[in-house]
Amino acid sequence: MSELRSRCREAVRSYFRELVAILGEPHVEVRLTHRADREFHVDLQGTEALRDADTQTLRSLGYLAEIAVRRRLGETVEVHLDINSRKERRAAELRRLAREWAMEALQRGQPLELAPMEAYERKAIHEALAEDPRVRTHSKGRGRNRRVVIEPFSSTPDGLAPGEDELPVRAAEVRPDDDQGHKQEDR
Repeated sequence: MSELRSRCREAVRSYFRELVAILGEPHVEVRLTHRADREFHVDLQGTEALRDADTQTLRSLGYLAEIAVRRRLGETVEVHLDINSRKERRAAELRRLAREWAMEALQRGQPLELAPMEAYERKAIHEALAEDPRVRTHSKGRGRNRRVVIEPFSSTPDGLAPGEDELPVRAAEVRPDDDQGHKQEDR
């Protein structure tokens, strides 16, 4: 691990240790993993104070950690916050449900449009179905109304389904969140 990544990692860990101490929960375990050089996933295990925090609150706390690291080290990092592995459990549940939804779309012979979801939830569905040749997925909508569409795959010579004018988004094409927390896609 590079010295810079190590310093950034420790600054992120320190920020969240201080936060849980302020919340009166010094017993909380701060689990920290890195996904890329300066991208960190933080999971606060055992917290009661943040147990029911909504996505916007978690995103905001992650952003404050990013600011703290930038002020302390002059380095830019990206922080994704989870509480008691809630996002991890939700993603696993969605991967299981994605297969059921794919079967439903296949049985109906029509696209199945899911309810609006957070970016990490949509990504879990795209990834779960990426290797299934019978269906394809893409996201549609904007902001809080962004949702996944699962459709039976019926290819034409140009690789598009009848009536389509764009290729679907595959999991490998999903880019990191933009500054509003929405996934950017190749189109």
